Amino acid sequence: MKKILITGISGFVGEEVFKYFNNKNYLIYGIDSIYPGFQINNNLFYKADLNNENLVKKILIKIKPEFIIHAASIILDEADKKKNWDTNYYATLKLASTCTNIKVKKFIFISTFSIFEKDCKNLIKETDLPTYKTVYGLTKYYAENSLLRLESNSIIAILRCPIIIGPKRGYRFGILYDFIKENLKIPLIGQGNNKLSFLHVFDLCVGIEKCFKIKKNQVFNLCANKHLSFKNIINYLIKKFESKSKIVFVPKFIGNFLFDISVFLKVVPYVGYHKKIFNNNVMLDNSKARRLLGWNPKYTIKEMFSENFHFHLKNRKCFVNSSISSKKANLGLLKILKFFL
Repeated sequence: MKKILITGISGFVGEEVFKYFNNKNYLIYGIDSIYPGFQINNNLFYKADLNNENLVKKILIKIKPEFIIHAASIILDEADKKKNWDTNYYATLKLASTCTNIKVKKFIFISTFSIFEKDCKNLIKETDLPTYKTVYGLTKYYAENSLLRLESNSIIAILRCPIIIGPKRGYRFGILYDFIKENLKIPLIGQGNNKLSFLHVFDLCVGIEKCFKIKKNQVFNLCANKHLSFKNIINYLIKKFESKSKIVFVPKFIGNFLFDISVFLKVVPYVGYHKKIFNNNVMLDNSKARRLLGWNPKYTIKEMFSENFHFHLKNRKCFVNSSISSKKANLGLLKILKFFL
């Protein structure tokens, strides 16, 4: 039975990857600094910090995985720059370097489209130069480059993922869902015509499995085939769930000013980076993955949001940030917006 090691297994992506491969003919191991919130055999889980090079090396030598899926990461909310570098960059290189000595066949690095923050009207290819402005995007891109330059016996696959959605992920969208459920007006910065890439976590898992067969180092963009604007997504949800909500278009200057205030007062579960998402076009070109991997995403953007909306309404407690609940965020946001809507 082939062995897989998943780093960051306690996170959303790590858990979903575990569940996907656990139903197949693989022996799944996990490593994380915190215990997972789902059932996993204690003999298959290792609690460890990836920066503890000696401990991680001992774990890898013991289990001898054929495939490593490196999903561990510090996300955008993390303000500690050192922690970003330690986890996203240095721990990645240490892990990949150790793989060389134990003959890991494939090292799959889950990267991000956050290395692109410039407004792009055209689809972004794997060869396009990055435009990162956050430490998160910077550390991820540096990790990508270092992995591709690494002298290793392992074949490296880098998967650039946009916003990953699944039934259980999306507390930030909870504000939108609650507005629609309560038939409230929905503010959009500008005209809401900017488009972003999205990816369902199931399609990510399929892409990972496809990478088990690649013969050389590769970088792939993964995303849904069709891109939709925020305005189209919201109008679709309003119609599908028979809401009386209406979109209110807020001029960009005012909208961005109110967004900054809301973030500063911590009444919304967003950070400064998300303002770029609400203003810019960032659309990945997934043609390389479709051509070379034979990968074709199953989920459309409408299906992702519809599924996520249903789950949110039934399981609202799942969409709670460690520092702020979506309910509190909604109430705070309404207090600010009531003077403008």
